[in-house]
Amino acid sequence: MEIIKLKAHKVINPHINEYEEFEIDLEEIELGEIEEDKSLVRNITKTTKMLSELTDKNTIYYTKDIVRRPNFEVNGGIKYALERGARLKEAKVFNLCFRFLNSRFDGYNTTALMVRPRTSIEEWIILLPEDTKSTISVEKDIFHKQIEKLLLRGLLDSDFHNMVVEGYNLLTPNERCAQTLMHEYGHVLQWRMYDYLNIKGETEKEFIGKQYLWFLQSGYLENVSKRIPNFENLTPKQKVYYSKECLVEDYRINLNWKYFNDKIILPSKYAYRGDFANSKLMWEGLSIMEKMLKPAIEGQVSMRQLKRASSEKEVSLKVANHQLDLLENKQDWIPGTSNFSEKHILDDLESLGLNVKLEKDLYTTV
Repeated sequence: MEIIKLKAHKVINPHINEYEEFEIDLEEIELGEIEEDKSLVRNITKTTKMLSELTDKNTIYYTKDIVRRPNFEVNGGIKYALERGARLKEAKVFNLCFRFLNSRFDGYNTTALMVRPRTSIEEWIILLPEDTKSTISVEKDIFHKQIEKLLLRGLLDSDFHNMVVEGYNLLTPNERCAQTLMHEYGHVLQWRMYDYLNIKGETEKEFIGKQYLWFLQSGYLENVSKRIPNFENLTPKQKVYYSKECLVEDYRINLNWKYFNDKIILPSKYAYRGDFANSKLMWEGLSIMEKMLKPAIEGQVSMRQLKRASSEKEVSLKVANHQLDLLENKQDWIPGTSNFSEKHILDDLESLGLNVKLEKDLYTTV
């Protein structure tokens, strides 16, 4: 077993930048065998390459009050995600015993990362330490408060509420871990579609523009605009961010729905405010998502094609909820509705340097 020694900064108080320097030995993490599936065992965690990709000499490591996900939780989560249809055998899964932060990756404010490393054409799913039982409790509380808020306003979709409550009954640490893994595998599929559709750019602006057009032309941008508070006030970059996150959450939800026939387990952590008011928006989103990701879901677009390094991070529901609070507090918003208009779209496209024309309600580049 290879031992990797890194100089780290132990965070004493992150609010006042108080750190203590020390050395840590990071041993290769082994998750063990999963039901005697040797091929999957070989595909889970070889740490040296992962650490050299994610960390550098300026990385800050967080070790205080860290709860590493136990092996049984991760093993069970992988098993459940595979059963639902997320092809995790095609990716590498890492279960970290520390959190970290540097100029390229935020492994401190996130629950998981999807990474396409610079040094290979692999696809990685990085699980950050998590007290999953506590996470489940916090998430239920956040959703419950939104339910009460909508109930008082007479806006709650009661059928959807009942479905969510039924899903709570299935939540265990293994199940919650599976939801994170399915979300991250959704990002794997999203990036495979970027390869397939040649969605890339020489500049960030060009890349955002191509993503924006994909979500716009698919009809998904309009769908998300009704599920996110005051969506029209976001920048094009922010609109793309929320669209990506809603897309992979809809992928996760769809896997659960098809597996259980009538349960979604957890609502979308980004779109739940609109979905709780009008669940038709979620079903519409799931339908559009399936069309957008179909070649990747069905394996027609298999594995990573381009060497472009990239990553996506999943924030906790607590962090996402705070972001949504800020959006909703900007101005009055009726959940499940949108003021996102053609003018907003044209303004966004102009700011991205894209010339478009409107033909039968379809935007096409000139």
